[in-house]
Amino acid sequence: MKTQVDWRKKVLTFSLTLPSINSRIDLHVRKDLRHQSSDHDRAIAAEKAPVLNRADWFENPAFIRMIETHNQYATEFARWRRLFAEHAAELAHLLKTFPGSENLREDDLRRIIAGSETSCDSLSQRGVFNPWTNRWSGRWSNGRLQYHIWDSTRFIDGQWIQPVSLSETGFAKACCVEEMLQNRRTDVAINVFSHENGITGWVSKRQRGRLELPHIGYLVNDTTLIWTCQIKDPENLFAPDSRWFVFLETVQNSSTPAVYKIYGQPFELTDNLLVNSNEQDKHFGTYHATNLEIQQKNRRQK
Repeated sequence: MKTQVDWRKKVLTFSLTLPSINSRIDLHVRKDLRHQSSDHDRAIAAEKAPVLNRADWFENPAFIRMIETHNQYATEFARWRRLFAEHAAELAHLLKTFPGSENLREDDLRRIIAGSETSCDSLSQRGVFNPWTNRWSGRWSNGRLQYHIWDSTRFIDGQWIQPVSLSETGFAKACCVEEMLQNRRTDVAINVFSHENGITGWVSKRQRGRLELPHIGYLVNDTTLIWTCQIKDPENLFAPDSRWFVFLETVQNSSTPAVYKIYGQPFELTDNLLVNSNEQDKHFGTYHATNLEIQQKNRRQK
């Protein structure tokens, strides 16, 4: 059985990984990071940008392994969804405290979390993740510059799968992901949609420790996603745990460049939903698109 001390070690590692607000950054600097964007950062990101829509992401061993692991978690994903449905009102209330939720109705959030995602009649299959398909660069709440790619979604074995890479060193290229993982220069993820399981996902962390993060998601509207996840030891993926993280992701493609924002924090779920209000446990980032062609295409599709 894992002890409380083990969990605290995991949270410390996760704070460096997802990373939490760095206590060495004073409040003034943190406010600047949250509210200001850097033209210099965007210029660097644009210079490093590779081509999107590369089929060889799915030929990469790292993504093959991750998809297989994700698919083995289907029963757990279904259990999580039932659990959150029971606590939908509490989760909705928490989400309404997040930046980016100002125009969302708490009752709508409750209904979405409480409802069954497995039918997914309101989702447009391949289009679920389209608004986020882009190269994104910006700063996470620890001040580190991030390079994220949400690549094009492909239909594989009954699932729409979108490969994602997340790096602090530069945009990852499909051909080099395995080497970058081995050298701890990128993390990788998948966003998945299927009629059977709804929206799910997986993140494999390597840059700051070795962690696996299974996710389930809820589509609030065309530009807003809710994600919940747990931190898992790769050697013990199915160990029970009452600690979770919840994130609200929004994207605005009407601006130039497009803007993608994420905000989240941990909570504990036993008989009731308990929230740690510690400022250092809140995680957030603002990213700007670096692929103008994708931005223009998204606008034409509206």
